[in-house]
Amino acid sequence: MKQKVSDNAQRFNIAIGFFGEIFKALMASMLIMFVPQSCDGESCGVTDRLFTGSDGLYMAASCTNTLTFIAFMYLYYIEISRENKMISYLEMNRELPRDDEAVEQALVVLGDDKVAELHTLDTKYRTAGHLAMGSFAVNTILSAFPIAANPLDAKTYTVFLTNVIFVISKLLEVREIVNTKPSTFLSAYLTERQQFNDADPDHIIGAVVDGDAAATEPEEKKEEDSVVEMLDPSSNQV
Repeated sequence: MKQKVSDNAQRFNIAIGFFGEIFKALMASMLIMFVPQSCDGESCGVTDRLFTGSDGLYMAASCTNTLTFIAFMYLYYIEISRENKMISYLEMNRELPRDDEAVEQALVVLGDDKVAELHTLDTKYRTAGHLAMGSFAVNTILSAFPIAANPLDAKTYTVFLTNVIFVISKLLEVREIVNTKPSTFLSAYLTERQQFNDADPDHIIGAVVDGDAAATEPEEKKEEDSVVEMLDPSSNQV
């Protein structure tokens, strides 16, 4: 029960962090929408410059804005799936070593199928991470040209830089995670950088779950009581 409470607490922290990351990704991706620009000397509306068709650069930037946001959404989808699977199957054990070989040996008790699930999600996360980082770089450069050509005032540049910086720290964390060894499972959401380095007791091969333990307890109790009665006949007396 204590383990389940801990897992749920970790999932709650991840959910809070996830919504904050979505906001950052939106602001950093859709630069044409959220960076102040000039439309005939006045501030443009949110969608005035998006897919306007009047300027090739704006059209190209609008497309990369959208594709970059989709790339971030895919990254977060894989990231959440990976975090949930690690919380379910793994543990953070400060008493065990964290090197790749030691973790790989500790996870043998999970069985091949569960270990394969973890490695598959790790591979997908690497792909999604590189896709998001590449899209972000191209999008930032391509969006800078039409925005710089139609600035409203100094706020245009400060908002542009702020929105870009919003997500850089996240991408640096992603870069750190995707460049780890195969059995180094780093969490992307927990406040303190933590590494899952042990198997969760509930998912060890042959582990007895809570329901099974509760079901077997009455039989064990009956056997114990019968032994007591044989050894001490007086225990049957009222």
